[in-house]
Amino acid sequence: MYRVKSGSWIWFWQELADWNRLGPHPEEMTAETKLVKANPVRGVFRRDGYFCKLEMPECRNPATFWRAVLFPRARREFYSALALDVAGIPVTPPVGYGQALTCSMLITREVPGAMTANAWFQEQFVRGGGDPAEFLRRWAAFLHQLLASGFYHPDFHGGNLLYQPESGAFTLVDVYGVRRRWLGRASGRRRMIMALREFREILNREQLLDLLQFCGAANDRGEAKRWHDDLLRYAAARTRRELPRRLKQFFDGYVKYGKTVEWAGRSLWLTLDAAGQPLAEPETLDGGTYEVISGSEEVLRARLKRDFELALHLIPHPRIVAREAAAGRIYRERAGAAIAEEQGGYLRERLRIVGFDPEKFRLVSDRFGRPAVEEI
Repeated sequence: MYRVKSGSWIWFWQELADWNRLGPHPEEMTAETKLVKANPVRGVFRRDGYFCKLEMPECRNPATFWRAVLFPRARREFYSALALDVAGIPVTPPVGYGQALTCSMLITREVPGAMTANAWFQEQFVRGGGDPAEFLRRWAAFLHQLLASGFYHPDFHGGNLLYQPESGAFTLVDVYGVRRRWLGRASGRRRMIMALREFREILNREQLLDLLQFCGAANDRGEAKRWHDDLLRYAAARTRRELPRRLKQFFDGYVKYGKTVEWAGRSLWLTLDAAGQPLAEPETLDGGTYEVISGSEEVLRARLKRDFELALHLIPHPRIVAREAAAGRIYRERAGAAIAEEQGGYLRERLRIVGFDPEKFRLVSDRFGRPAVEEI
């Protein structure tokens, strides 16, 4: 490691060539720097083939102040990434880190041609209708490798996993807190396996059972069934706990769930999918593709609430894609033809587990012919 002092920052680099390229002030915004995301305590920037994650923890008392000074978050994540790399687990290559009192910054190399795994899954399969079998096989193989390594990732999910479509390779990103875990290893392993819940939106029981076996969670079908039931209950309970907070965010206009656009003299609120992309573009709303529902503010709010609840539980249904508040109307995907219980009855089980009355829904197909539900 190379130690370099620059202003109020002290930097540690694996290779001096990276310091020569990014110095003398990697923490500063330049004309080439692009903001990826930001919140009050963290900012992520992209520059010249590198990602820079700036940590700005709130230090409201001496304990949090000294924790930030003595145990900077960027340093801990840097050494977690190094440990994964040495163990042969694909991870965004760690370049170095720096610290200025309570602030710290981690620098990693960019992974060319990569996007988050959940963005790819949404784009290609949930909203694109493609066959996810090969993608899921590779995803399961990666999880199998991670579980076998003995490492525990406290926040393992598709948003912290990069995917390169050209090579089919996965890479871990945001590895803060990743470590080898000896105490509580079983509970940590279970939490990582629960990441499979992200795929339940378009997978049926048999497909999820296959995935549980492919990733090494289950050795046989019987064990996979026990894992499957546990997974659904875990996902439902977690979502119910988060629901009040997320509903408030939703109706407050949180950018994760929707965005307002001006189009043809109209103000429209567009629903975003899990990858942050609109479910529909404004120019498609008036072409008859979508069902137009008018009503009072109270009626529309109730419909929006139910749509959001079902979406949060990843239960497939005709989505509300846009709202035009000034005109008192919403735009919703049209339900497809009714389907038989044998084809979609699995969704009634899922409705029951999350707390809905299955008899208040009918089974329909979506635009790709997959099972979905529509409230009666």
